[in-house]
Amino acid sequence: MTSSRHDQPVIATYDAADLPARRDELLERRQPAVISGLFKGQLLGELTDAQKVREALGDLQVMIGVNYIDAHLANIRNFVQGSSAPIAIDKKPGLLRDYLDLIEREPTTRALTSEQPTPERILNDCNLGAVGIEKVHGGYGNPLAQRSASEAHSLMFVANAGNASDLHTDWDGRDVLLHQVFGRKRIVLFPPESGFKLFPIDIFSTVAVNAMDDAERAALIAYAGGIEVVVEAGQTILMPAFWWHHVGYVDAAMSVSFRFGGVIDPDAVALIGSVHRDCHIQNIVAGTLDPRRAEACKAAARRLRAAAAEPAPSAREKYRAMRILAAECYRSTLLPGEHAPAEPVITAEDFLDGALCAFYRRPPKGPAWRQRIWQKREAFNEAIRRFGRRLAYQA
Repeated sequence: MTSSRHDQPVIATYDAADLPARRDELLERRQPAVISGLFKGQLLGELTDAQKVREALGDLQVMIGVNYIDAHLANIRNFVQGSSAPIAIDKKPGLLRDYLDLIEREPTTRALTSEQPTPERILNDCNLGAVGIEKVHGGYGNPLAQRSASEAHSLMFVANAGNASDLHTDWDGRDVLLHQVFGRKRIVLFPPESGFKLFPIDIFSTVAVNAMDDAERAALIAYAGGIEVVVEAGQTILMPAFWWHHVGYVDAAMSVSFRFGGVIDPDAVALIGSVHRDCHIQNIVAGTLDPRRAEACKAAARRLRAAAAEPAPSAREKYRAMRILAAECYRSTLLPGEHAPAEPVITAEDFLDGALCAFYRRPPKGPAWRQRIWQKREAFNEAIRRFGRRLAYQA
């Protein structure tokens, strides 16, 4: 495990043999850490190169598709251009050996196999008792389901050198253990409070880390208070809930993630599935895990949850009102007596507020005819706005 620059913060390291005594320290720090030897003597610890994976898992059915970050960026471009049809992430079924063959033939492909449920043959030989996880399920898991520190959901990722899952934050509110099976990954991490400096739209930063050279990346990390680490085969990195992360493939590589624990406050969990996603809400929900400010953040989460349930004349008005309330809750809860972080007069989200209000497209309670009128008015107004965007783009 190496850092790209000696003057950047050094990430904490743990040996798996020491975890029974240091597990509470590891999880309560709420900071990234690298663990060595977590799967020593297990199947995951033995698949140290692509050929071994091909022999052990080559017949595994996977979905091979375009990089999902590329698809989301294309959807943003389409929105700005006035298109009504979102781009679906194109995926085709195949065998894992097919993908490994593909990246040998085409080492610069943007195709990858991502977020695949980890196969049972791996999970059956997977012991995470050192970090308190007793049961692991293959797949992503319901982000609104009850959380447990002793149960995890597991996904598998394989891609070629140069590919990346560029800078974003996950919104299920769970902690993640990402184990590097073979190859290396460069991981750049930023805490939730750095999100304001990353110019995000929804949960995706508009800063293209994968296009940066070493000096540019180091400057961003210094500016936004981040950490960079290259994770080697056999190492596992802990990424706390809501940390921003860029994951770049230094080599052709495979990793397996384990999502567990994380946010448990019921109001905060409810916000994950019922409101828009921005840095103000992200920091409030993440703050419920910080003993120093948990009670204040839980109160703010209750207030936001109650406000989200109130009816509004339109989804767009509701979205804008919730953005204002979220910013006010953030300032009063997390920055009492301090200046709020500087934000541009026009933010990245201002260009897409019509696309980001989908959570609030819920008709008010009342007779069915009134709900139908509300829905038709929403559809008509969106068509007018879409036509306006198309004209503006063509002009």
